[in-house]
Amino acid sequence: MSGSDSSSNSGNNKNLTQVLAELKAEYLVKLPDKILKLKTLTTEKNWPALEEEYHNLKGTGKTYGFPEISAVCEKLESLAQRSETQLPNLFTEALHLLERMHQSYLSGLPFDLQNDSTYKSITKLKLGGSQAPDRKV
Repeated sequence: MSGSDSSSNSGNNKNLTQVLAELKAEYLVKLPDKILKLKTLTTEKNWPALEEEYHNLKGTGKTYGFPEISAVCEKLESLAQRSETQLPNLFTEALHLLERMHQSYLSGLPFDLQNDSTYKSITKLKLGGSQAPDRKV
């Protein structure tokens, strides 16, 4: 294990860093098409397809270095599953949020999700069995 191994590893790290940067850039290029698909599905009120698309974006967001996208999509995936939270206006606003996030990322700026009013609205909705709105069973 000589010094050449070390320089070889350095070259591999550089290549990996470059590949990851290229994948991240490609993700941003494809994001508007994904948002357009979500707009269509929202207009159609196709909740099962919206749930699936938000699930996919939730997974890829973190993978490609955009954890805010994952956070938003995790909430929307859950909201799309339950009839009482399938609110088209909220989903439309969430699409605008994703567009703002995309523009921020293209500008090389971080996105302050925690202070975004749309995200706050999304997170205020109660999800899950015990947190669901009060209903007689």
